[in-house]
Amino acid sequence: MNSKPRILLVGRRFWPHGGWDSACSLLNEAASLRRAGLHVEVLTPKYESSWPEQTVIREVTVHRCCVAPRRDWSMGKYMRAMGAWLQVNGSRFDFVYVDQAREELLVAVEASEKMGNTILTRCRSGGASSDTQWWDHARNGKRCMQAARKSHGIFVDDQETQRELLLRDFSEPLIFRLPHGFYQREKVTPEERWRIRKELALANADLVTEPDTPVLLCHATMNHSSGIENLIAVSRFLLVRYPNLRIWIGGDGPARDTIYTSLRAEGVRASVAIPGSFSDPSDLFRAANLYFQPGDDGLSYFLPLAISLRLPVIAVDQSPLRRLLRWGSESHETASPGQSNTVDPALENQGMAKANHPFLDKQLEADPHLAETDNELLTWCDSQQPKTIKDGIIAVLQDFPTAARRAEKLQNIMLRERSEHQYLDAFMGAIHRFR
Repeated sequence: MNSKPRILLVGRRFWPHGGWDSACSLLNEAASLRRAGLHVEVLTPKYESSWPEQTVIREVTVHRCCVAPRRDWSMGKYMRAMGAWLQVNGSRFDFVYVDQAREELLVAVEASEKMGNTILTRCRSGGASSDTQWWDHARNGKRCMQAARKSHGIFVDDQETQRELLLRDFSEPLIFRLPHGFYQREKVTPEERWRIRKELALANADLVTEPDTPVLLCHATMNHSSGIENLIAVSRFLLVRYPNLRIWIGGDGPARDTIYTSLRAEGVRASVAIPGSFSDPSDLFRAANLYFQPGDDGLSYFLPLAISLRLPVIAVDQSPLRRLLRWGSESHETASPGQSNTVDPALENQGMAKANHPFLDKQLEADPHLAETDNELLTWCDSQQPKTIKDGIIAVLQDFPTAARRAEKLQNIMLRERSEHQYLDAFMGAIHRFR
């Protein structure tokens, strides 16, 4: 085997789909693994016939071997085309890493039986959008679950997903607990934020603001389960209280037209922008002042980016989000094959919202302002009670300096407990176990 491991990343979406969390996460992963010294290539479908079959993005070769599936009826053709490409080209790679345990994994596992590749996959968590939930309802769900059992390694974000796989009779040595990392980002100065806003306004007139305009950003897939509609429902009340407020809803999806119609019906279209997808959404985040997390979509890239940029976060309280931001005993611990990591039951449901961590306790003692916020580093709200969303956003806007200090504390903790470098080290360690 070559001294430099050759790895093929496979995903349903990739650049330029910056409105999709999985696409941004896979792009960031490809660039990071290349910087770490691996030979990295990407296999992904094309969504327009004019897209080239091969291109280079961030010095990573990207292959678009087939047209993306539009409906279930086209899935078989998509899988056959991807399988044919892997059978011809798969032998060039030592590892094939699939970013979700769905049809792409099924194709990769079947191709590896002839090619002999090592197949790794990520089993995505996230409540209703998780791979394990998808297995129970999708047409190819059971076949994809069987393919996951045949893979050589499964990466999971947290202990709960690991436990669910064990309950589904997955082999324990197969599972690696490898949560996504948080990134080191420079603090955005007011001057830089204003420069970025002016550049965005030139690209899209809906994004015109003043230097002192507060901007609330929400970035998620536009569908009826993402939670964006809860934000739209309270937007009119927010704008009555803060007429200068601007709300940016980034991303794209099947419910975009419905959301646009709802904004017009609420009479807030002039203050709420839906600029669509950017190939790199980071400028939207750098131009914003605060961030709304509407549900369990965006936990791999968008929410970590907001936290890394020290944006105060108002989040719908859901267990996948609490697990993502858990620190302490399992924050960046990676389970080796055959090793079962356990968590103190007393901490199991604690999440990361309450300050029972020694490092944070010292920070709270040193900063009396944080004690006044009930030791919360995020502002939580309830999707079943839209009033709590409105109240949470207003609370942040009313005392923004305290919210900014809390955001900075949260960034420091997550970089300490679960940095991108720790993730890459664990990923490389998992790969070298198979060499």
